[in-house]
Amino acid sequence: MFQGVVPKECIAQILRVSEVDKWGRVYNCCSGTFRFEQITLATFPGVEMHSNDVSLYSSAIAGYVLGKPIDYEFHGALDFVNEFDFREPDQRLAALAVGFNLGRFAGGKANAYKTS
Repeated sequence: MFQGVVPKECIAQILRVSEVDKWGRVYNCCSGTFRFEQITLATFPGVEMHSNDVSLYSSAIAGYVLGKPIDYEFHGALDFVNEFDFREPDQRLAALAVGFNLGRFAGGKANAYKTS
């Protein structure tokens, strides 16, 4: 598990050596504190920023370990997962982990391993 934040000096160095303004889009997976996004957008306000937080996954694991599972539902492309009878916390946690991994394949071009 990630513990902490990326130091401001490190973010400043990334922004100095990268051509963020030419990219147009920046993707930051598993942000946490959104510090990188805030500094990047303050420096390059025209950049399109895409990011996410890992709090659901972290909270689900913590709830499972502590014996206090959290409640959540799947929506959108993963809505079908709600139809399965996952009653045990470990089953729901496994479904969440699979859902996170499936998300990587949701977009992009169709191919032999992914059909709509």
